[in-house]
Amino acid sequence: MDFENQRVTVDGKRVNLTPLEWLVVERLADRSGRAVARSEIAQLIGKDNEPATDNAVAVHLYNLRRKLGRDAIETIRGLGFRLKL
Repeated sequence: MDFENQRVTVDGKRVNLTPLEWLVVERLADRSGRAVARSEIAQLIGKDNEPATDNAVAVHLYNLRRKLGRDAIETIRGLGFRLKL
């Protein structure tokens, strides 16, 4: 991951992330192996100071796993999500 240039490479290929996906990846990476709560992700990707729905969070995480690899984001039951790259 190249945070300065907002680029992600998986298996030598550049992965295009949406601005909201990039925000989620940055937040997960900032936590350095610690869990990020679903509610925090919902607040991050929400609009007009309203948190996103649980479904919206699930869709963003699904898309990120599809792009980064199924095991790139770990679900920690009862705590949230952790980046495993």
